[in-house]
Amino acid sequence: MQLQTNRDAWPLVEFYFRENPPDSAHIRSFNDFLANIPKLATKEIKYEDFTFGMKDIQFIEPSVKIDGKKEQVFPSSCIADKTSYESEVTSTFWFSWKGKVYKEEEGITIGVIPVMVGSNLCNLVNNRTPKDIDQPAIQQKPRTKRWKKMMELEFKTGLGGWFVKDGTSRYITFQERNKFNHPMCFNQTNNPSKKYTYVVEVRNSVTDDNTTTIIAANLDKSGQIWCTMKYLDDKKEIAPFLFFYAMGYTDPLQVVGFIINKKDPLYKLTYVKRMIQKMFEQAKEYNWKDEIGSLGMNAVDNKDEYIETVIEHRFLHHYSTKRKKAIYFGYILYCLISISVPDHIKKENPDIKFVTEDDRDHFGKKVLNTESTLFSNVFYSAVRKMLDMMEKNIHTAIKDKSEEMMALIVKDLNAKMIFPESDLAKMPITAMISKALTMNMWGKTRRDGVSSVFDPINYNNAVTMLMRSCIPLQSHIGNLHPRMVHGSFPPFVDLFDTPEGDSIGYNKVLAVLTYVSSEIDITNVKKFLIGAIQPISKTEPELKKVFIDNEWIGVASESKCISLYEDLLYKKTHGQIDPTISVVWNHIKQEMHVFSQEGRIMRPFLVVENGKILFDKTDINKYATWEDLCGSGKIVMLDPNEFEYVRLWAVSIDAFMACTVKQRKEYSHVEIHPATFFGPGSGSITAPNMAQGPRNSYGANMKRQSIGTTCRFDTPRSLFYPQRALVRNKIDSILLHYDDYPAGMNVEVALMPCLGFEQEDGYIISQRFLELGGFMSNKITKHVISVDGEDEKIEIPIAEECYKFKPKNLQNIGPDGIIKKGSIVRMNDPLCCKVLYETNDKFRKVDCTLFHTEENICWVNDVIVSDKGYRNSKIIKIVLQETRVGKNGNKFSPRCAQKGTCTYVCPYEDMPFDPFTRSTVSVIVNPLCIPSRMTISYLHEIFLGEYICMQDKNNIAAGKKGVYDNPGYENCTPYDENPLDQYKHAEEEMLRMGFRRDGCKTLFDGRTGEMIQTDIFCGHVHMQTLKHMVDDKISKRATGPIATLMKCPTEGRAKGGGVKTGTMEKDTIAANDCPEILLDRFCFSSDKIDTFVCKICGIIETHSKTSNGKCKACRQESMVPVTMSNSPKVVFSELMAMCIVPRILVEEKK
Repeated sequence: MQLQTNRDAWPLVEFYFRENPPDSAHIRSFNDFLANIPKLATKEIKYEDFTFGMKDIQFIEPSVKIDGKKEQVFPSSCIADKTSYESEVTSTFWFSWKGKVYKEEEGITIGVIPVMVGSNLCNLVNNRTPKDIDQPAIQQKPRTKRWKKMMELEFKTGLGGWFVKDGTSRYITFQERNKFNHPMCFNQTNNPSKKYTYVVEVRNSVTDDNTTTIIAANLDKSGQIWCTMKYLDDKKEIAPFLFFYAMGYTDPLQVVGFIINKKDPLYKLTYVKRMIQKMFEQAKEYNWKDEIGSLGMNAVDNKDEYIETVIEHRFLHHYSTKRKKAIYFGYILYCLISISVPDHIKKENPDIKFVTEDDRDHFGKKVLNTESTLFSNVFYSAVRKMLDMMEKNIHTAIKDKSEEMMALIVKDLNAKMIFPESDLAKMPITAMISKALTMNMWGKTRRDGVSSVFDPINYNNAVTMLMRSCIPLQSHIGNLHPRMVHGSFPPFVDLFDTPEGDSIGYNKVLAVLTYVSSEIDITNVKKFLIGAIQPISKTEPELKKVFIDNEWIGVASESKCISLYEDLLYKKTHGQIDPTISVVWNHIKQEMHVFSQEGRIMRPFLVVENGKILFDKTDINKYATWEDLCGSGKIVMLDPNEFEYVRLWAVSIDAFMACTVKQRKEYSHVEIHPATFFGPGSGSITAPNMAQGPRNSYGANMKRQSIGTTCRFDTPRSLFYPQRALVRNKIDSILLHYDDYPAGMNVEVALMPCLGFEQEDGYIISQRFLELGGFMSNKITKHVISVDGEDEKIEIPIAEECYKFKPKNLQNIGPDGIIKKGSIVRMNDPLCCKVLYETNDKFRKVDCTLFHTEENICWVNDVIVSDKGYRNSKIIKIVLQETRVGKNGNKFSPRCAQKGTCTYVCPYEDMPFDPFTRSTVSVIVNPLCIPSRMTISYLHEIFLGEYICMQDKNNIAAGKKGVYDNPGYENCTPYDENPLDQYKHAEEEMLRMGFRRDGCKTLFDGRTGEMIQTDIFCGHVHMQTLKHMVDDKISKRATGPIATLMKCPTEGRAKGGGVKTGTMEKDTIAANDCPEILLDRFCFSSDKIDTFVCKICGIIETHSKTSNGKCKACRQESMVPVTMSNSPKVVFSELMAMCIVPRILVEEKK
């Protein structure tokens, strides 16, 4: 059966999610990294006739040594023991002399790499027996039901894609970067501050090497073309013809032929001829050898060798021959000349196709750096560092040795002599990857935001973290200007889930159907194209360019290119080549492109032929995998480049089927469902198409801040009584499993004014509702104590034996010095008694007891003691649990982002009540919050929630299933239902059941018992408890710690700091003429000190306590007591140290 409505597409979306869950991109990428490690680490070192090499790279699955035996470890145990979930990398070392292999040593550990949860190295996936722990890990093992079961036993959500490092969960955010080897053309004429008016920039790189070089061709304001190269001194300008001369092409006519052919229509323009003439005159002024040879970072002796090295290894080094480099460099100059042609000349020559400006933010020009790319670059650098160290050791061992001695040395040579490092933490591979994962050192400089802590507060937050991408920013770069949300983002990126302010456009969340491509082998595609086209040496203008991953491989006629494009497209849609390969025919630039890089974003679309959608409802049962379905020709994966050149119907299947056959024939593809344009955050909002855009952005953000079900054993907060929503969104409830991990409660709300407490987004909440467990949650706090070495011990300190002894209440402390499980903990109660023995005196101890510093009362949920810490150190983990109830100051929000703060907890008997249902409303909301924010979706959810609740009561009374057992819940998925039809149906059903059709009720005032004369709009809405609670923010203090130097209260609530009186408060107090309050806040309650000042010379006495009333400066008994703040006294002391003597004028207080 053909698809008729949007609802028919949901089985297809579920089929996609079964094979491509949110963590699949991370796991696939890390598995690609594991597969590439043998290629990166299989190296040889040659020194004269001696050769050393590594081969047979293998992985040992995560394990830990206990009493000399290895035991399997799992992510949860590593978090509990504060260790890392990682695997050893082993290799076989071999030595040869004069071509004869003398020795091979197997199982030499060369480093440790972190293991991603859910990858092929993860113990949850392999599930091997302890007997196999020393055997190499299994590679490329597919996911099974057994894997899912193991993951759910370990973590309830079963989400992988993250690491455990030193007991902390971490994940990698996808990093955006421009594609390599692609000329980017920019027009800078509108920016007068720029030196150049037009720029063509190429960042070239080779796949096997992580080094890149930026080459730019620039047109200045005088019409001269200059080139810059990042590898050389990029601040110096180079005449473009000098590069041709360095490649051996000194004939001017031949050089012009590389740039533009005389048969090209562009050559006929006088403007172009004048540009080329300027380049000729420019080249005559320089000696090309002296010019290029002097541009190196360091002085060179042999300029010829240096120039040869630059041209071969740095200049467009993705091409192997100089002729190909010259042709491609000419193509770069051609792009610069074409884009710089003035607009009036372009209008006079409409038949000529000029090069257009590129858009830097277009997603088709970008790829995502995934775990495979990031870790491979770091691993490659670590291997090079390790080989340099080995080569140095080999050179030391065999330097200046005779052949007889060499034969003996080679026989006795072993791996420890070449690679003596035995500490795993200091090995280059271990140290560099660990530093990258924990400190974001993914290169020479720190890049913030790549690796972050994975601590989701709910399941939706966890999914959002794994689908996040950002533009990498180095730590030394300040705030940049906001980037516009680009038109190429939909349907690949969620337009709503991006932060406000400076970060807008930099941080993004992928849409739910977005697929991140993996590494693909396209050898067969390359052979097919090379055999059908002409080599790159042909530069006739009638021949069009053919590129594979931005590498120019040849030329062909326009008809041939279109034929090849159609052939490859047919192979792609019928399973003959990988379905994630992108094939593009750019009819504007007359170029054919094939893309296969890792990190391209794609999404599936329905194929249309002759106005008919080829996909059938029954096709899901015919194909076992998603790849098989893509190979059927009915579903196609498109990336942003292909998306630009297809005729796509992006509205809905309902609207498409409502068109005539003639209209449908104009389109080649149809969007599966418009709701999949959203990400996991905004996709969870009820009817986001009925609210304004900013509200959806706020709603996506608040969804991640809501307290929900415990989705991991280390979830910091969880709701006591979470409920599935009455009004649901299919993206959230079906695809993202919100029904299994809810993060809210169904609450009856009334839109009405009441006592004035509901002003400024205030919520009035029934006290009875809170007493019955409404919005009740718990907060988990963990304290980890590490006992390292023999100098530290867990014992109860004694005052007579300890230095810096701290008085403590030992009522809940056990004989082992650790607090008992189930104990009630209050502020300043000890949690674990720890003593440090000083090295210089074994009988002198230091009290290092850990105290509970929070004011809230907690109880000890669990105490874990382990000997599996770093280097078998003892780890004590104390888990404190605190119950939080709804109170004034806590924040709540429905899914439409109508956030509010509890301003009044109203007694149950004072709340408005409905005599018909014999119940009171739970929450009262200000009705004036709806018009200003235009959240029609809020009203829609309230009304439908009331309808489904009333329908449920009738069903239960009739002996039918309740709402949670009945799959017929109310659907608020965007573009899935017609809201007007849905509303009319609900009105009719409400009338049939005996209720009002508009959702309003007649309520009675609980305080007076009188009927409220106005109809009140009431209903049920799914309300979220946000993590912003008053108990975490309120600050009060009578006494506490003070700063050492300034003697004022410490700053910050966590440190027991004081309440700050800022500039605005000071101005308000001063305006109300309250000097005594200012004196109290800024002196008496802050850093008050009593000192002595000479009333004659005004100098502060340095020894106030021992002063006899005589001033040391003027030798008279003129010292008087003064009360002042310590801050100015510190400043005066600093000035006096610089021989600047400030004087204080004092007079007697009247």
